[in-house]
Amino acid sequence: MAATIILKSKEEIHEGWKFFVEIEDKKGKTEHEVILPRVYWAIVTICRVPPEELVRRSIEFLLAREPKESIKKTFYFIQNTLLEVGHFV
Repeated sequence: MAATIILKSKEEIHEGWKFFVEIEDKKGKTEHEVILPRVYWAIVTICRVPPEELVRRSIEFLLAREPKESIKKTFYFIQNTLLEVGHFV
């Protein structure tokens, strides 16, 4: 079974959004807090892809390279990180 990514909640914060994400597979589940600054989202997606989609694709990118247990419990998108995720437009 491939991992299932569940966006449990999205909260608007001063700088952008805070997502609570659950990743589940046959070994169990992990929970993660993801901070997505509005500026980073606008640069990477040219405002054409919903923030939820950027978060989902980014987690898929990470899962293709490491187990869910290796993904930080809290991570923050900053410029020059996770840029290999691909083109979003």
